[in-house]
Amino acid sequence: ASGSTDTTVRVWNRDGTSKGDPFKGHTGWVWAVAFSPTQKNLLVSCGDDNSVKLWDSDQPGTAPLFSLKGAHTDEVRAAAFSRSGDLLVTGSDDTTVLISKVHDNSLAPASVLKGHEDPVRCVSFSPDASTVAS
Repeated sequence: ASGSTDTTVRVWNRDGTSKGDPFKGHTGWVWAVAFSPTQKNLLVSCGDDNSVKLWDSDQPGTAPLFSLKGAHTDEVRAAAFSRSGDLLVTGSDDTTVLISKVHDNSLAPASVLKGHEDPVRCVSFSPDASTVAS
């Protein structure tokens, strides 16, 4: 999958062909995309519009399953699922890291981590999801 400055998300086959129409729903550049490690069709994207969106990657061109807006107050630049797929971590230009619970194709903010003085560009869970790196 890929995100673009054209505000879309695309899903690709390994041979380089597109799996269908792009996903549209962001109103700014898309900075990061990631697949769930446990739900093969669940895809997350985040971008300039301060939002985090969940998509069904098997349904190209459709509206997002869920959109989290307002949890970050600036551009969202990074996203990663935990290995178990039940948590998502995002990083933002607002200098925060947000951990959200993933349930029934929706997101519920659980923890806001503060400590960076500048924008957050990358995030990752440890293998057992007990810690987050940012």
